[in-house]
Amino acid sequence: MEKARVIIADTDINYIIPLQLKFVKELWGQIRLEIITDRDYFKELFMKPQEAEILMVSEEMYDPSLRKHNVSLFLMTEQPGEGSAVQSDMVRIYKYVSVKEIFDKTAGRRIGAFHLAERLKKETQVITLASASGGVGKTTLAMGIGLYLAREGKRVLYVDAEHINTFGSKLGNQSAVTAPDVYRKLAQGEKRIYQDIKHVVRREIFDYMPPLKAALMSLGLDLSVYEKLVLSAKESADYDFILVDTSNAFDLYKAGLMDISDKVIIVLQQGKNAAYAAKTFAENVNGIHAEKYVFVCNKYEKGKYNALTSPELAGKFTVSQYIENFADSEEADMEKMSRVPAIGQLSLLL
Repeated sequence: MEKARVIIADTDINYIIPLQLKFVKELWGQIRLEIITDRDYFKELFMKPQEAEILMVSEEMYDPSLRKHNVSLFLMTEQPGEGSAVQSDMVRIYKYVSVKEIFDKTAGRRIGAFHLAERLKKETQVITLASASGGVGKTTLAMGIGLYLAREGKRVLYVDAEHINTFGSKLGNQSAVTAPDVYRKLAQGEKRIYQDIKHVVRREIFDYMPPLKAALMSLGLDLSVYEKLVLSAKESADYDFILVDTSNAFDLYKAGLMDISDKVIIVLQQGKNAAYAAKTFAENVNGIHAEKYVFVCNKYEKGKYNALTSPELAGKFTVSQYIENFADSEEADMEKMSRVPAIGQLSLLL
């Protein structure tokens, strides 16, 4: 079988070397990797029709004519504010995120071309969505990710780990769980809690734990019940992904959910107050710079002041994804969320 062709073009050889090593390590024997640092040679090569599963090119070597070739084009940008924007025939990626993120955003989008489905098959991944302030669109984003992953053939379970479940407005069946045995099992907190109550899990494109009939405190429960539920569901291997939508509070329970997660998506906004809250949040999380944590700016509006790029936040965290604000996002239905390109791209990274 012919190997997939991958081209990385940048005049900075020191920048390319780590990317080259990552592709060789992960896709050894499955790709034909071409490294191009000479601008003239690159221009001459693409004067003739070319085909490639991946073409990664720096801004200084990019030319609009590249989009005419039969390639999956990834433009490596110098400005973080423009990072990860998706066009129909090109993906923009901020050049200075981690090598792993760049690999995931490029090779991850072209997984079929490398016949890697079996090699990259993993155990259930727990993805927790967290935020430092309210109103950032965390639940909308979680639903969008769940929808996209489900439509990609992934088995997805959504869990709203809040004191009061209010996510039902985005789903067809908004009724709460009424079965007394479910609340009894939740209170007992047995190790196989998911197996005991899985009969009430509902499905609307993806699976989800229905809303509880009252606040946790009124039911004699606390947030630790969600950690037990998630761990039990992961052990069952019923799902590829478990999406956990957490509260805004930073407490022992939230720290526990973040600790058991494979990825933690920190949802931000570009305003001053939200950015300051994110800074404070990051300063209180151990290992915040690890690859486990992904920072996403939701409801991003070009042309408006972006406090996330202010000097005060330099070194605190790096925003990996900017999701542009789309009209009536709070009222958006599942179908509308599935058409937001950046949500699809973020889902593919997982």
